[in-house]
Amino acid sequence: MTPVEQLFTAFNTTADILKEELSSTYLEALAESGENMFQGTVLQDELNEVTTKRLDKVYKEINLDSFSNEEIRKGFQLAILKGMKEHTQPNHQMTPDSVGMFIGYLVNKFVAKKSFRLLDPAVGTGNLLATVLNQQTDKEIESVGVEIDDLLIRLAFVNANLQKHPVEFFNQDSLEPLFVDPADAVVCDLPVGYYPNDLRAEQYEVKAKEGHTYSHHMFIEQSTKHVKEGGYLFFMILMAFLKVNKPQCSMSSLKTI
Repeated sequence: MTPVEQLFTAFNTTADILKEELSSTYLEALAESGENMFQGTVLQDELNEVTTKRLDKVYKEINLDSFSNEEIRKGFQLAILKGMKEHTQPNHQMTPDSVGMFIGYLVNKFVAKKSFRLLDPAVGTGNLLATVLNQQTDKEIESVGVEIDDLLIRLAFVNANLQKHPVEFFNQDSLEPLFVDPADAVVCDLPVGYYPNDLRAEQYEVKAKEGHTYSHHMFIEQSTKHVKEGGYLFFMILMAFLKVNKPQCSMSSLKTI
């Protein structure tokens, strides 16, 4: 059994147990199990002694320090993908590994600093952010992730903890005002669709003349407001990535590289 298979088996087995005992969804149980594995103990007090011992046995067989961050990410990713198949929602989709690796490669090539800030305004389960971070070897990175979905950001939080990535998470609508320091780079798998809050959309340059505004257009504009001069924005939509030439620039000052 490969390390990734070993980790997936542990996540899957314990999530199935917790799903049944807590009467929750698989993804909710997976978040609980991931936190247990990170803390090295069973945190759910409502479980009976037999169930606690079953879980504890599986957790003790896994020494996270013996696995690489990529092995942990992939093992957790497989468990999340299983959960998403069982409980599919439009906003519960994960960035493919090929895309994450490509964006990570671009960040590594374009951001030459040894220490920088990285923002993902639609962090989801944290898979894209973790994939990018795992490719930034020998660099000190302060990361920020924003996500409106309670379950997804909880999975992202557990994902970051398991890989020991210091990430600051904000559970909020990313298109509302963000109180975060400017980043050197932004990475994002842009949510595609219409933004329902027309009053908020009115504050954006890209607002539609009639009807709802595209949320992915608003995410791009929002990102330009939270990146430093000379910083980079890497978006997954049509695989475009942009460089900001001026601080707090307008959409017209963006150049596609």
